[in-house]
Parts: sequence; C-alpha cells; structure tokens
Amino acid sequence: MKMPFLGPFKEVSFADYNCEPGQVLSYTDKDGENIAMWQCPCGCGDNHAIWHSGSKSPFGHSWDYKIDENKLVTVHASYQANGGKCRSHYFMRNGFVEFC
Repeated sequence: MKMPFLGPFKEVSFADYNCEPGQVLSYTDKDGENIAMWQCPCGCGDNHAIWHSGSKSPFGHSWDYKIDENKLVTVHASYQANGGKCRSHYFMRNGFVEFC
C-alpha cells in the first residue's frame, strides 16, 4: 500500500522538537550526530528516528536520504520499527510511505 504521508522536512534544535503527524524533523544531538525523526505512519503515535549517513547510530548503521525541491523526503533503505508499540516496516519515497 502506498500513501502520502511525509510533509515538509524541517530543521529544529534538539531541545525544541515536537513531531507532528506527517512531519519530518532533523536535528543534531548533543554528541553531534545528525538525526531525522517522524511519527509512525501506521498511526500508533510512536516516534521513529534515523541517523543520517556518516552519523553513528546506537544500532550500528545509518540511512541515506534526499530532500527534493518541495522538501519531501526519500530515505534509503527501508525503515523497520523494532521497539515501542508497533513493528511497522516501510519505505519512504518522495513524500510517500509504502508499507512492506
């Protein structure tokens, strides 16, 4: 299933982030790592986060991403939730979510 989900990319300071449904936020944490965050597209309310390329996540990997001229996000590779309330697995491409 493919559905529009991701709104405009927005850079925020770590102390002032507030994830709204459909919004992708980017910030630099206290260790200088670049992180993007959004609410789960399944509607469970969990926040999901990725570490941008070159940053070191606690999970040992990072994701590539691009932002188009409309500030819509594409993330490579897929995202699979491993904690919280759900176990969603999906791709984020050009502002759309495709569940696996």
